[in-house]
Amino acid sequence: MRLRLLSVCALLLGVFAVACNDSTAPTPPPVGVPTTVNVTGTWIGNASDSLPRQARLTLVLKQTGGDVTGSVTGETVTTLPLYTSGTLTGTVSGSTLRFTIQIPVGSVANSPTCSVTLNGSTTDVTATGITATGMSGTYTGTDSCFGDFAGGLFTFAKQ
Repeated sequence: MRLRLLSVCALLLGVFAVACNDSTAPTPPPVGVPTTVNVTGTWIGNASDSLPRQARLTLVLKQTGGDVTGSVTGETVTTLPLYTSGTLTGTVSGSTLRFTIQIPVGSVANSPTCSVTLNGSTTDVTATGITATGMSGTYTGTDSCFGDFAGGLFTFAKQ
């Protein structure tokens, strides 16, 4: 009787071990490896820098893997209104977005000979699951008409 009970227990343990080792179950990322957030969508926010100027911007981003591309439109809100448009390219790793915004010559209304390059990264991203819902960070850059700028800060909310 005791041998039969041990055999049944061994059989049940074997069945549970096989059931718990289902190879179709998703494997979580290794501990310490961040899940990459998704920033695809329309973002609206504010930016300010050392020139000093403030701007209201709209980003329309598309993410494929870790690569991000998109369009940027905006206007300054503290000086003579300047309307602008350009492109964004960047990468996402974990919850960090690193990006470059290019605003080419001819894309700044009322300043058609100016171009702007911004380089930035997020310092804070909020997300629901892997979908980013808010982000803020810093940037630096060069404006061909007004020179270099630093201390740029931005905050965006996903629409």
